Amino acid sequence: RISACATLGAYATVEGAILQRCKRHFGRLARPASWGMKHLGKWLGWFYVEPRKIVPLATAPQIAPRPCLILHSTEDRIIATQDAHAVATAIGDSAELRYLPNSGHSHLDSQSQEVAQQTLTTFFLEALAKPISVP
Repeated sequence: RISACATLGAYATVEGAILQRCKRHFGRLARPASWGMKHLGKWLGWFYVEPRKIVPLATAPQIAPRPCLILHSTEDRIIATQDAHAVATAIGDSAELRYLPNSGHSHLDSQSQEVAQQTLTTFFLEALAKPISVP
């Protein structure tokens, strides 16, 4: 049974994440590139489920009342900070959103690594020490 969860970089939808990545790499051609990536990815077996069917934002409310820590890098060019905020809002009061400054999508600078490690450790020690009742 899951008592608490944490994530680094929370996207609201897989389709949105693919589009955001394509915007970074293809600029104005992002929409057709995104369409191509989804279809090529399905054909090549990159996706076992259609990306449009994976919507963390829709299932996020099921996490509550469990504590959930969402860490998001302020310089993430793949997943927008608005996605992390939307997921935290969907979870509700049991979500805690923290931003890691000066870090991108796939790397954390040394200061952010220390902050993330300390934040995760403190979060789980506190969250797992409290009993929760899940319906």
